[in-house]
Amino acid sequence: MQALLDALPDRYRAFVLVLRHTELCWIEVAAVRRATAGADGEWIRVAAWGVDRPAGVRFKKLKRADRYTVPMPPRVREALTAHLVQYVGSGRDDLVFTDEEGTPLHKQRFRERVWYPAVEIAGLPSYVDVEDLWTYSGAPRAARPAEVSTL
Repeated sequence: MQALLDALPDRYRAFVLVLRHTELCWIEVAAVRRATAGADGEWIRVAAWGVDRPAGVRFKKLKRADRYTVPMPPRVREALTAHLVQYVGSGRDDLVFTDEEGTPLHKQRFRERVWYPAVEIAGLPSYVDVEDLWTYSGAPRAARPAEVSTL
C-alpha cells in the first residue's frame, strides 16, 4: 500500500486511504462535503452519493433515515485532517475530494489520470483497480486477491 500511496499525487492519498480502510464506496466518498467530514478527521457522514455521468458527476442527497456516520481509523484520520487543511475550502458545501481543477472526482478520469499511472509506478499488476480498494476492505484477508491484500 505504501508504494501506491507514494506514487499518488498528495491530494489523492486521503481519498485512497478512506476507500481502502473503510467500507465506503466511491459514490459515497466522492460526495463528502466539508460539513459531512469531522474537522479532526475522526468521521465521515454519508449524506449523499456522487454518480458519474458522461457530462460530469451528479449528486443525490440521501433521505435522513438513510444517512450514517463512519468512524475513521487512526491512519486515515491523520491523512484526512491534513487533506482538509490543505485542499478543502472553508464553505460547508465544499467538496472534500476534488481533482486539480476543483471539480468533483469522475471515476474514469481519475483512473486514467491518477490511478493507472500510480499503479504502474508502484509496480503493481495493471489489473488492480481502484474499485478493489473498497470491494475487499471488509473482507477477511484470505478472501482477498493477493494484490489487494498487500494494499
